[in-house]
Amino acid sequence: MIRFAGLIASNAASSIVAMLLTIVIGRQGGPALLGVFSVCFAAMAFIDLFAREIGVNRALLHASNATIRQQAFSRALLVSLSVAVLVAGAGWVMSAPIVLAMSPVVPGYVCYNYLRLWAVSDGQIRKGLTADVVQLTLVCAGSAAAIVGNVPVVWVVLCWAAGLWLSAVMLAYQVRLRFIPRWPASEQGVATGTHFGVQVLIGNGSVHVMTFILAAVTHTAVLGAIRGASTVFGPINLISTSVSTLAIRQIADGKEEDRAKHMLYWFAVPTGLALLLVGAMLVLSVFFGELILGRSWDAVQPLLIWAGLDVIVVATMSAVHAVHRVDGRARELMRISVIGAVARLTVVPALAWSMGAQGAIIAILVVSIIVSLGTWLSYWGYRKQDQAQARSTQPREEGSADAGRR
Repeated sequence: MIRFAGLIASNAASSIVAMLLTIVIGRQGGPALLGVFSVCFAAMAFIDLFAREIGVNRALLHASNATIRQQAFSRALLVSLSVAVLVAGAGWVMSAPIVLAMSPVVPGYVCYNYLRLWAVSDGQIRKGLTADVVQLTLVCAGSAAAIVGNVPVVWVVLCWAAGLWLSAVMLAYQVRLRFIPRWPASEQGVATGTHFGVQVLIGNGSVHVMTFILAAVTHTAVLGAIRGASTVFGPINLISTSVSTLAIRQIADGKEEDRAKHMLYWFAVPTGLALLLVGAMLVLSVFFGELILGRSWDAVQPLLIWAGLDVIVVATMSAVHAVHRVDGRARELMRISVIGAVARLTVVPALAWSMGAQGAIIAILVVSIIVSLGTWLSYWGYRKQDQAQARSTQPREEGSADAGRR
């Protein structure tokens, strides 16, 4: 429970950073500039999903192996640096300062996430929270300068990049990891980790691909409205992220007979918290929404109820996704992810094109419900199969009826 609370606090700091950036950009540039930032943020989050599966999630399955921990970190760093080069190139071609400023953020974000998740899940909560405070302080300073002194938002993004890298360096020193941008080929299980990485890109990553498609078929203001609605519930999304990481560690280390107890705990706690916090945020947004988001509020307000429901649905499947990861059920998750991705990349853009931001956010909620139900049905299905196979392979007792007939 202490680690869960520590990871909640650590993820809260990261969520507050994203919220501050969204507020500053939404106030200064309106929904259109917020839409451009959404595309950049989606690219970064997209690669972080893949890097997490080949990185920290892979390391957590072998927590005592320092070599695997370093190799996983090196892979995550190499992938993020490659994407950072692409982002810098896109910013130069587009002559977009905010896109250029995001290029150092990408590898900093991936490294920082790996290191803080490792530190907190390993019980080094104080180290993780110290790094969070460093990053949050720099972003708060930049955000205050932008709001009070009308400093361009690009400088706030650069403050974020500086905070990420400073925090990453501090954590790397404390947990004894080095920044080595290479792809080690000797570790066993690399194919499995990569398989899960691809699955995550098809599943959760399709959310970010959807952002790219929406940018192509609609105005960036639609993306800005969706981003603003998501930001209102940003601190609550950290629950799902925290659960997935800690559940993997606990279930992998636990006994088979404790599986049901762990599943119930990691389902009930995040779902209950999500329900409580979404309700509280909906009430608070009535009084403070316009004050926080300024001229972007009119576009964001109609989307809040749907965005809140989506947060609750996502919280219900964090634990069962972690169990699939521990059990090595990549094929089952892949099937569900493909179904969700196809729906997300077709239905959501179609409704966004015809109904605007509200149509898109409702479609996103429906897809989340489908994916959640599919993931739970998959778990119940393969657990029944495993139990049936275990019973069929048990040796018969000497005093059984079959033995008497023989």
